[in-house]
Amino acid sequence: METRAAGVREETGVLLIAHGTRDPEGAAEARQFMEAVRNRLPFQRPWLSIEPAFLELTSPDIGTAVRTLAERRVCRVLVCPLLLFTAGHMRRDIPAQLAAAKQGLQHLAADLRFEVMPAVGVDERFAQVAARRIHDASPAGIHGRGGAAVLLSRGNHDPNAWQDLVTVARRVEEYSGVRPVIPASLTGLGSRLEAALDAAADTGARLITVMPYLWFTGLLSKALPAQVQSWRERHPGIAVHVSRHLGVDDELVRVISERIRTRLLGGGG
Repeated sequence: METRAAGVREETGVLLIAHGTRDPEGAAEARQFMEAVRNRLPFQRPWLSIEPAFLELTSPDIGTAVRTLAERRVCRVLVCPLLLFTAGHMRRDIPAQLAAAKQGLQHLAADLRFEVMPAVGVDERFAQVAARRIHDASPAGIHGRGGAAVLLSRGNHDPNAWQDLVTVARRVEEYSGVRPVIPASLTGLGSRLEAALDAAADTGARLITVMPYLWFTGLLSKALPAQVQSWRERHPGIAVHVSRHLGVDDELVRVISERIRTRLLGGGG
């Protein structure tokens, strides 16, 4: 017989929000991660409803997931965005979509309230996973004077998010033993991939690993090998490897599950 976890009320729900992608493999990976988080939480339905959603491009959208929770008479919704940094999605898009979803529910949403958790930001365990990805993809010599890495994010136009990426890159240096680890972004603020590779080459590096600091795969990450190959052809004598993205990693599932559990039971996170 199931028992209710202490401190978790029957009307509580969790909304997991991933970014979304046109790439089916990326969408499947995000769903797999959210299902792993659901399975790891120590308390489940009927005392807690957990729903996945996507910010854009992939279903179910936020409005659909909120309706599902409201129909179960959930009043408190803990919103957990699976986003690495705080920028426009966190400040504008998610609040706007939550407000629109509630407004569209009319009588079902009279008592509905949202508690939005922060993005990951600078987290030591995420940096450790990134360092492990670099280690797994790199030849042994990358830890010497001729090695370097590029930590490549999706990117945005928020200066604080860029600074967080810079800080994560310093943490990845510490955990990986590779120096330098150069931060770069596909869009927005910061250096682009080719400029970061140039900077790595300027340090004398002849072994470079690009670590896509992206949670899930998608069209952007799948375009990286061709971009890297194009740069490599213009720089003979320099070996460049592309590591795996963060992905469905047991440690990251544990981190997110712990954050959710802490918030559900009244703590921070």
